[in-house]
Amino acid sequence: MGAALGDDAAVGVALGAGSRTGAAAFSPHPETRHTNARMQRKRTAHEIVARANDRAQIRGDVAASGSVPHVLALGPRARVVFAAGWVFLQAALVLTASCRPDGIFGFRMFPEASTLEFELARVVGGVALPAPGGEWSARDAAGQLRHFSWRDRVTDPVLSSPGTRVFASYGADAQLAHLQRALDDVARHEPEDAETERFVARVVVWRNGRMPSTTVLESAHRELLP
Repeated sequence: MGAALGDDAAVGVALGAGSRTGAAAFSPHPETRHTNARMQRKRTAHEIVARANDRAQIRGDVAASGSVPHVLALGPRARVVFAAGWVFLQAALVLTASCRPDGIFGFRMFPEASTLEFELARVVGGVALPAPGGEWSARDAAGQLRHFSWRDRVTDPVLSSPGTRVFASYGADAQLAHLQRALDDVARHEPEDAETERFVARVVVWRNGRMPSTTVLESAHRELLP
């Protein structure tokens, strides 16, 4: 009986030892866990560096092949030259703004209070014929009478209303330049009008409330336009 109890006790001791051994296998020592974590971090860092090196090598190979030129890969001296050229260009644009009709790249705190009004006419056989409200009729190459409208091509709210006094947005000079381009555009894009030689606009401008002044703008002769 005593021997049996001894054997059972021995078996219990052995099972206890086995359970502790199994627990140790699944729960390593804290120092071991820290060591494994450090090794994992080192492996991750090495992998990140290796991937970055691979990408850099690929970019270098592509640049060497010439398919993607590195235009902005400038040296220190070239960067200084580029920056100085950029500043000089911007300064030149600002200083020459008054030389352009629309004053682009120039700063104006208060806009002009100018207005303008223009009457449209067309030249046929050397004679200027009025086109009231931007409307006229002319014959095409086959002799058929057709109706034309200035608004078919010009949709700008300032320039699309001949005979109406309107505010000169962006200044009188800018609107006169835009009107000149509009005259050339209409002359170029009315192929069915076989009579009109060129278009004329008689413009009355009130600059900032001063006395009116008159300017006459003409499109190029239609036969000379491309």
